[in-house]
Amino acid sequence: MAFDLLRCAAKIADWWRMPRYAIGSTMPPGRPTTFTVREVRRSVTRTRARLDREPISQPCWDVFWRVDGRRCFRRFGRAGDAAVYRQDLLRGYVTGLRYCSRARRFVPDDAPTGPQITVAAWTHAYSAQKWPTLQAKGRSELARYLNRAAGHFVDVDPDSTDADDIRAWVTIALRSDRPDPVLTDQQARGRLLLEAASVPLAAVGRVELEAFLDRCRFHYRHPGTKVSASTITRMAADLRQCWDRAVVEGHLATNPWDSVLRTKSASAVGPVKAADAELVLSPEQVLDLARACVEHGSWGEMSRSLVLIMGFCGLRPSEVVGLVIGDLDLAEPTDAWLTVRRSHRHVSSRFLASTEDHHWGPLKSKPDRATRRVPIPALVVPVIAAHLATLDEARPFDLVFSRNGNPIDPTMFGRFVWNPARAALFPPHPELPADSPLQPKLTRLRRHDLRHAACSMWLRAGTDIKVCQRWSGHSRLSVFLDIYQGLISGHEAHAAANLNTTLESLGAPGSKFV
Repeated sequence: MAFDLLRCAAKIADWWRMPRYAIGSTMPPGRPTTFTVREVRRSVTRTRARLDREPISQPCWDVFWRVDGRRCFRRFGRAGDAAVYRQDLLRGYVTGLRYCSRARRFVPDDAPTGPQITVAAWTHAYSAQKWPTLQAKGRSELARYLNRAAGHFVDVDPDSTDADDIRAWVTIALRSDRPDPVLTDQQARGRLLLEAASVPLAAVGRVELEAFLDRCRFHYRHPGTKVSASTITRMAADLRQCWDRAVVEGHLATNPWDSVLRTKSASAVGPVKAADAELVLSPEQVLDLARACVEHGSWGEMSRSLVLIMGFCGLRPSEVVGLVIGDLDLAEPTDAWLTVRRSHRHVSSRFLASTEDHHWGPLKSKPDRATRRVPIPALVVPVIAAHLATLDEARPFDLVFSRNGNPIDPTMFGRFVWNPARAALFPPHPELPADSPLQPKLTRLRRHDLRHAACSMWLRAGTDIKVCQRWSGHSRLSVFLDIYQGLISGHEAHAAANLNTTLESLGAPGSKFV
């Protein structure tokens, strides 16, 4: 018994004394002389969280194998994927295929084994191509998605210090078209490691992409918090375009995202979400909410005008922040208009070119200098005029809504005005948890929902749909209808009446239901 234990310990020691798979190095492609693979081993990876939260432990499954004296491993989020990968390794060795150390798998004889573009190199090249065609918010989202992909598909132990260095670099990578920023020692090491350890783009298949999506379904800063399905859908769509471009340029034969999107039902969710009728306020509720913002908030009468413009004119929160006095035409109370010219940027300046304004940008999905005119109801004109009268020495280019001369901060407005007013007007049930799905939906009312209230009010007033789409600023009429068609008054009542008329014959005397 003791001898068996010693022999087992000696084998384990021999295994761990073997050299690790060198990062960035490749073995000459050929058939290995020795090959062994261990059984799939279950382990636990600890995801690093913020200081105020405990690290989250998640199960994972590792596959270890040895090729001509080199020890390799790959980690999976599912036991089935790890088992399939192990079977592929065994099948490739038994059938006499060549082993590609860069791809970490056995490949056919006609498969290319020379230098291939890596995931990190391709995401960087794709970002440079797409950067001039996107607005600031689109650049920020694309950089975040590409960085996560580049940092995930690496030949590095996720729990090692090398992985920490790579994560430190990808947090600032793909920022803009400016010169390289000043890097810390850790970021510089991470940059070199990412270039050396990034796996080939052709080595990423359906299994690897599904494992990547499973990891992205949890917030990277708060591992215990799940990411919404719409965010995963947008990320998958952007990455699929990235891989599609690689197919066009000849780096890939097929796009593995095609099979992933067919098997993931959550990715089939459409990008346009219809407005929830239970979250659409009536004009009376908008007036009550504006009054509650004054009574329960700390910003005074300015918040009343702010809420009324969003609730009756349909402006986005970023657009109402950019209004200047010259954009308002209040000469005739019954024929008052406002012009929307710009929106406030909510992205860091690192995603902007040096020639772009770091505070103000164009309207959403519109070219530069595009504008739109929106009518101001006569009910709202006196409130706005009273607010403008409180401004000292107002000039046409001064902001309509500001705090100490600066644009209002949406976070501060939500904390000191919106949240107290919403809690007072739509109180939650005290016996239920705050995040319970049984709570009334109005307890989660957003500022953007005021825009839905304005658009539904226009439709119910009989305004032409094309005019409503022009006032709201949607890029296409189809997008406007996808969001608000269910709020047009009379459609459901007319359909219910037709249904009753159709079924009246079943309730007539002599029918089998009577």
